[in-house]
Amino acid sequence: MKIFKYVTNQRSLRMIKNKSIFDILTWIALAWILIWLALKVMGILKTPLLLEWSPAFAAVYIVGRAMQKLVTVENIAKQIGKDVRRLDKDFRSLEFEHNLITKKVLKT
Repeated sequence: MKIFKYVTNQRSLRMIKNKSIFDILTWIALAWILIWLALKVMGILKTPLLLEWSPAFAAVYIVGRAMQKLVTVENIAKQIGKDVRRLDKDFRSLEFEHNLITKKVLKT
């Protein structure tokens, strides 16, 4: 059981190390919105207009970050598609060469 906890902790550390500062800012913005919403619903916050709109700015940031990640995923998917087409072409030429070699071997 201790080994499993160690592996889980190592995996968590790797996940934290792979996060960029923008991912951390996104989570902070999301937490800010949730805390603000909870305090507002409870009636604790009586804020001026600038602070009233700060969660909206945080939400815009989160949406922008999500869109940026989607564009990145789209670019990666396009690159994978190009790689698959290239591999398909390579396999076809390899199959053609294999057939030529097989015919030559069968003739002799």
